Amino acid sequence: MDSECSDIIKIIKTKVIINDYIYVFQKNVSDGLRYTCVQRKKQYCKGSVTINSSKTKILKFQEHSHNPDSAEAEVCHALNAMKENIINNFDIPSKVYAKEVNKLTDVAACLMPNENNVKRNLRRIRNNSYPTISSKEFVLEGKWTMTAEPNQQKFLFYDNQSINSRIIIFASPDCLEILSQSDHVFMDGTFSSCPKGFY
Repeated sequence: MDSECSDIIKIIKTKVIINDYIYVFQKNVSDGLRYTCVQRKKQYCKGSVTINSSKTKILKFQEHSHNPDSAEAEVCHALNAMKENIINNFDIPSKVYAKEVNKLTDVAACLMPNENNVKRNLRRIRNNSYPTISSKEFVLEGKWTMTAEPNQQKFLFYDNQSINSRIIIFASPDCLEILSQSDHVFMDGTFSSCPKGFY
């Protein structure tokens, strides 16, 4: 089978979807990329496809031993759309999730992974898409050193501006007043939740 595949091939990370058959990347071959059916182990399917390196043309095609799964293909498309949306806009994960799930057929919606797991994964993807800022490039000035209005106060209490071991302390004058009058002070050491560069 030698076919142009602009309309029938959808590349999703390491997966390819062609006519509702889902393939996973197996290996690079001399004339392109080889993908095998996701049902290879479960249904002993020998379906495979080889596409050119630019992922625009089918070079070889091995028939499947089962029918295509349009619902599972829908789920793959929805999850991929969620990943693209979470990187490209500022919607919260629950909104991104709901937007794509609402487009699914009832059968595909039943095949979706657990909602909480998907949203957790979306948060991780978004966080990983942000560039890492070194502590020396992290500058606090202007409104970032103050509390919010209407009772705006100085909030940046201390910043040693060290490149190697930066210490930043946030506290408003009101908070310091309350702290100075307290008999007991409780502290927490959950440093793993701090931004990188500060623990």
